[in-house]
Amino acid sequence: MKSMNLFNNEALFDNDNLEDKTRLSHFSPVLLKKKGTKLVFLYKGQRYAVDTESDESRETCKEILNKLGFGHTFDWFKEKTGNKQWVLYDTKYFYIECTDTFYHLHYKEDNNAGGTLTIPLNCSSCYKMFENYRGKSLTLFQFDTTGVITMQCMFAHSHDLVKLDLSGFNTESVKDMQCMFRCCSKLFLLNISGFSTENLISTDYMFSGCISLEFLDLTSFKATSLKSLDCMFYDCSNLQRIYVSQKWKLPEGAKGIDVFGWCSALPKYNVEQVDAEMASPINPNGNTILYKILNSKRKAEGYLFLLE
Repeated sequence: MKSMNLFNNEALFDNDNLEDKTRLSHFSPVLLKKKGTKLVFLYKGQRYAVDTESDESRETCKEILNKLGFGHTFDWFKEKTGNKQWVLYDTKYFYIECTDTFYHLHYKEDNNAGGTLTIPLNCSSCYKMFENYRGKSLTLFQFDTTGVITMQCMFAHSHDLVKLDLSGFNTESVKDMQCMFRCCSKLFLLNISGFSTENLISTDYMFSGCISLEFLDLTSFKATSLKSLDCMFYDCSNLQRIYVSQKWKLPEGAKGIDVFGWCSALPKYNVEQVDAEMASPINPNGNTILYKILNSKRKAEGYLFLLE
């Protein structure tokens, strides 16, 4: 399984951060380059190639990796969401779960992955991947989400989760964050300050039921493509400030019902004014307590929901 043969000997390898990728490859396969359905990846410091749309190539790849004898067993899964492509996953860290006859990859808890957990190879969907997680925190510093297009329900119903730092996530391609943190009822510290959202279309129920959140830093959020915000912050009953920047400007036609429903701790909350028209940035000299909590020196440029 020689890498270059699949790519007609073209110089296609991405050597950026090769040292870091080589280090991570000792824990899980790490993507080097993708062209169509053909992948080149590192595992245990060695390069491998596979054509994901070839049954023979996938089986050969799996057989070779599983014979290496490092205590890891790999298998393939065809996504039902996202780009619906073939994904190579480590059965030590993930398994195929069926929810209402709908199959998706799900994270295995208590696997001692620590800070080395990496995303399954060629993954474009994180649909329900960490749903119902039972821990208080989750370390995802090495989780490269480049190429992921849906994070729907990714952490939904993780009732014991208290803090989550996703500041290193690459979300440039993500279109769907529906229910991403829905009903994470104990979540208090959430760092999504690095999110890039220029392609984001839906945030329906994204933070709904996060009753422990008091502040949200959305200063990196750009609302250019946003179309639907239904119940985005619904029942965030302790949410006091939502910080945004000049990037936050809803496009014409963006809609959302009950966007701020039952967010009774927001300043000047009015039960009859909770829809998308309230999602406008104002008060450029807003309180900066959020940034003290997140140990950031940046100054808030505005926050949502203070329209008279």
